[in-house]
Amino acid sequence: MELHHDQNSEPIPTPVYCGGINQENFKTKDCFRLDQHQPLGTMLVRRMEAASVSIHNGTVLWVTGGLSDIESHHEVTSDSTEQLTVSADGQSLTSSESIPLPRALRSHCLVLLNNNLALLIGGFLGSLSPEWQFQVSDRSWSIDIDSFSLGWTERSSLTNARQKHVCGVIRDISHPKAKKIVMVAGGALDDTLTPTNSVELLQADNDDVSSQWQIGPSLPITLLDASSATTSDQKFLYVVGGREIELQQDQDPSTSIFMFYCDDSICEWKRLCMELSFGTHLSLALTLPSMDDSGSLVGKNEEALTEVIESCGEKERYSK
Repeated sequence: MELHHDQNSEPIPTPVYCGGINQENFKTKDCFRLDQHQPLGTMLVRRMEAASVSIHNGTVLWVTGGLSDIESHHEVTSDSTEQLTVSADGQSLTSSESIPLPRALRSHCLVLLNNNLALLIGGFLGSLSPEWQFQVSDRSWSIDIDSFSLGWTERSSLTNARQKHVCGVIRDISHPKAKKIVMVAGGALDDTLTPTNSVELLQADNDDVSSQWQIGPSLPITLLDASSATTSDQKFLYVVGGREIELQQDQDPSTSIFMFYCDDSICEWKRLCMELSFGTHLSLALTLPSMDDSGSLVGKNEEALTEVIESCGEKERYSK
C-alpha cells in the first residue's frame, strides 16, 4: 500500500507493508517501508489475512480485521480496525484504534470507490455470536470514511459467498467518465479452501453502490490467496501469484500474472507472457503507474512494457 507522508506538500509515495508471518514463522505487527530493513512502527495487534486501503488522500493506511492473537495468545478472527499514519519525514509510524467491522472477518477484501466511500466484501466470518462461526460470507458493507460515526451500511450480497479473493475498482477504457466497476475474483466459495475462477462485477456510480452483483468473465485459472493492483488511472487491474489448487504443503505458489480490463462494455482477461520470478501467495501488491489504452506505461520504458502485455492464450470476454 502506498502512503503519502506529508499532507501539506507534494505527496511522495511511500510503499509500506505490515503484519503477516515473519522469517521466524510467527505472526508480526511490524510495519516496514520497502526501501528499509528496520521497522517503521507497529500495528496495535498482530494480524494476518487482514484487508487494508489507504485513505485521506493517501496519508493513512486503514487496516481491518484479520486473524489475530489478542486474547491470551489464542488466534481469533478480529472485528478490530486501526489507522496507521506515517510521520512527515517518513521515518516513523503511529497507530490508532478505529471503528470496528460490522462482523469479525478475515480473508475479506476492501476497496475505496472515491475519496470517502469504502466497500467491504466477503471474507470468513468470525465468532461474534454462535451463528456466525465458521461461515464464509456473501455480504458487503459500505462506510463513509469521513463519517465513521454513522457506521456501516449493508449492501447487496455477492452471488457466491467467498473468502481469500481479490478485488479492485476499474473504469471502462473507452468511457473513463462512466460508472466505476468493482471486481471480485477467485478465492474459495466455502471453508474447504478449494479455489474458484469465478468473478463478480458491481456497477458503482460515485456514492451509489445499490446495484446487484453480476457474474463476470472467469479467471483463466482457479486461484486463491492472490494479490491485485490497479493502475492509477483505474483502467487496468493486475492479479499476481496465489495458489491454483487446494492448499498443500508441497505445492508451489503460482507465478502467473493476469490483466483485467473493460473496453466499450466488454470485459476481458489476459494472461501475460511475462511471469513472476518466483511464485508467491498472501503477498503485497502496490499501485502501478498510469498506462495508456494499449496497456503501455505512459512515459518511459514503453518499448520494454510492450512485450510484457502480450497476451498468452485465449481471452475471456464479458459484455456488461
